[in-house]
Amino acid sequence: MNELPNFWTNKSILVTGGNGFLGHHVVDSLIDAGASKSNIRCPRSVDFDLTKSDQAAGAIDGADIVI
Repeated sequence: MNELPNFWTNKSILVTGGNGFLGHHVVDSLIDAGASKSNIRCPRSVDFDLTKSDQAAGAIDGADIVI
């Protein structure tokens, strides 16, 4: 029987707060579920202010999944 492909394979994932106390557990869980660490982005607030729509749009640009 053929296995189903991993859902997370080749997905670009953006995790807001991914560098924080709780967010790094989300990132670890994604990797455990089969996501590639190189496909996970965790923007920092010094790079993007997600309360500003233009910066938020830039942060999610190219992401398949936003968490």
